Amino acid sequence: MESPATWNVNSGYNHLKFNGLEVKYDGSSKNWFDSEIARTDHPIPKCELFYFEVYINEKGEDGIIGIGFCTEKTLLKETMPGWDNSSWSYRGDNGDAFCQLNRKPYGPPFTTGDTIGCCLNFRTNTVFYTKNGVHLGIAFKNDFTMEKDGPAIYPCVGLRSEGASIEINFDNQRFKYKTMTAYDIKDSKLQEEWNKALDMYNFYSLCNQADILAKLFNDPTDSPTHRGKAYFIMGRFDDEEALSKLNDETRYRGEISYMMEKYDEALQDFGNC
Repeated sequence: MESPATWNVNSGYNHLKFNGLEVKYDGSSKNWFDSEIARTDHPIPKCELFYFEVYINEKGEDGIIGIGFCTEKTLLKETMPGWDNSSWSYRGDNGDAFCQLNRKPYGPPFTTGDTIGCCLNFRTNTVFYTKNGVHLGIAFKNDFTMEKDGPAIYPCVGLRSEGASIEINFDNQRFKYKTMTAYDIKDSKLQEEWNKALDMYNFYSLCNQADILAKLFNDPTDSPTHRGKAYFIMGRFDDEEALSKLNDETRYRGEISYMMEKYDEALQDFGNC
């Protein structure tokens, strides 16, 4: 199955102008019916994870830019992602998340110079976003038909901001989002393995990233903090919550041991946090 490589430019747009991976909007910001959605040429493969990023070259007059996914059922004119039953998005002008005609507060607004990442996890039916490499948390969970046997899903960007310009990145450049840095892992062996995972930039590798991370969890030197972060990234929220509780309990026990002058026990607990 072919992966998204560029934009679908054959949809008779009125206000979108394409130049490679860049899209410019030359319509008005005033009327909702001037909204248009740029959709990729191919749907995303039904792998474990799919991630892409969008760089905001220029937010335009009002910053009305929606980044997300849609299906073939989604109209590409006179609408924005999330305004129908087959799309969803994160909006730049207000930071809200839109899904299946519903709207909710989500993250900070974004503007010129920002890079917004979007990740769909087919295994857990979740979508999260990043801003300039920072994870913003889960935006959607079981809010949409994301199953592997569901409809084909396309990355998309909706625009209704005069003078706006964006550029999409599939695997052409390094992603801003590195999930975790080597600083999160103290053990040299884990640093080496983790950096191998971070060096994966194309969608094929990202599809396999969850399996690579899972192998790291079997290493007894791996700390609960590191495992908890990785579980969260992979969408294993129950595991992450359990590890967070264990981490808090271990730290508390270490503090008690320290106050009781049981320094060896305290150091052991602090080392496992």
